[in-house]
Amino acid sequence: MTLTAREMRYTTFIPDDGIRGRLFAELISIESMDAINDLIELGFIQNPEMDKIALYPLVQEIIISDLNPDSENCRPLLDNIHRICLQHGVDIPYYSALFAITENVPSYLALSENAATAE
Repeated sequence: MTLTAREMRYTTFIPDDGIRGRLFAELISIESMDAINDLIELGFIQNPEMDKIALYPLVQEIIISDLNPDSENCRPLLDNIHRICLQHGVDIPYYSALFAITENVPSYLALSENAATAE
C-alpha cells in the first residue's frame, strides 16, 4: 500500500468544515506535508482556505467503499486522538476539530463495515 492510500483512508474522518493541514499531518503521524499536498494537487482533497483541508463528499464515499477504513487500518490516527484526549488539564486550542473527528469516527467506520459486508 502506498503512503498516499494510507492518508486517503484517514481523510475519511476530516470534519465537513475542514481541518488545518498541519494538524491533520500531526494526527496521522507524518512529518511532511508532501503526501497531503500531493492529494490536493491530484484533486482528491480540497483546500477551501489557505491552511485548511477538506474532503469532497463523493471522494469520501469512494474511500469508504474501496479502502474500507476500520479501527485496525486507522490505528495511528485513533491512537493519536486517544493520546491527546488523555491529556487532562491541558488546553487544546484545536479541541473543536478534534471533537468533530471523534464524532465522525463511529459513523464512518460503520459505513465502511457495511460496504465491506456488501461485497
